Amino acid sequence: FEEETILKSFETTGISLFDPEVILRRFKKTTQDDNQGSRESSKKDAQKLRRSLHHISAKVQLLHHENAGLREALAIKTKHKKNVKPLDLQQRQEYHGGAVFWSSSKVRKARVRQSVKE
Repeated sequence: FEEETILKSFETTGISLFDPEVILRRFKKTTQDDNQGSRESSKKDAQKLRRSLHHISAKVQLLHHENAGLREALAIKTKHKKNVKPLDLQQRQEYHGGAVFWSSSKVRKARVRQSVKE
């Protein structure tokens, strides 16, 4: 080992000839580094913001499409909904709740009676 090399290494570490500035210089950032760092972080933030905006706009479009489909389905459902009233077919006394078949003439007469009532 050479004496000059040894002294230089002590000086570099700040042990010999107590100079804390030698060590502190390593941890201080220059303004140029700060500007580059802030530019990079700004770029990353802008990319994150762009991705978030794209994600949100895609979600909004999907929700609008789903909403339109649901509104259309509701409109179709309410359009086909009718006020259904049972026809009074004047059942006989011996009717006990089984299957009953009605002739077309009896159904026609019951519809006429219904329209007269209304």
